[in-house]
Amino acid sequence: SIPAMTEAALNGEIDLVIHGGDIAYDIDDDCGRRGDEFMRTIQPLSTTVPYIFGVGDHEGGRKDLSLDCHAQLGYDYEGFRMRVGEATNAGQMIMAHASGSPTSFYFSFDVGLVHFVVINTNAWIHACHYWMLPPQMMWLSSDLSAVNKSKTPWTVLIAHRAIYCVKNDDSECNNESEAMRYGLPEAAYRKNINMGDWKGDVKGRDNVFGIEEVLEKYGVDIVFGGHTHHYE
Repeated sequence: SIPAMTEAALNGEIDLVIHGGDIAYDIDDDCGRRGDEFMRTIQPLSTTVPYIFGVGDHEGGRKDLSLDCHAQLGYDYEGFRMRVGEATNAGQMIMAHASGSPTSFYFSFDVGLVHFVVINTNAWIHACHYWMLPPQMMWLSSDLSAVNKSKTPWTVLIAHRAIYCVKNDDSECNNESEAMRYGLPEAAYRKNINMGDWKGDVKGRDNVFGIEEVLEKYGVDIVFGGHTHHYE
């Protein structure tokens, strides 16, 4: 709970918090009041230790923007972007720019012996986010290739959606997680087909933008994910 985490931070037991998406459920609900209430709630914690936000599927904002995939907007993420400093080039945007990223959707930073990388996994799932894959993957490869293992021997990836998980009854741990691991089927990418709507196998379909081989190539040690509402 937030009170327990705040107490732990005040006692020096927590160095930082990384919140990998799904903030406030939803951050822009009730004209943004839900997000404002959450931010006020975490203030005793976020003013004690750094509190870093990643983006999940509940930060998307205006879903009506997804009706035109060619606009390269996906959703607008307004509630998220306004709160992490993207509109004013402040807050987390300073950290994003320091890591060579142009956006708060994906960035990296070092803490002690750990190089942390945060990405936007929505880019592999929703057709109207596919436009984000080329720049995000280019940035990710560049960032990981530049890690100084003598300075930060551990590399940790924060991904809201689980790249590895086990569930039988829906696409989250099947089509969607496989699309992140192995890459989108080329036909899904070219035809703007959501991975939740994809029929058939994912692997071995002229896949593009798979993340697993990149993580293995550059020696990423741990991947933390969520989204599926179960622990494994």
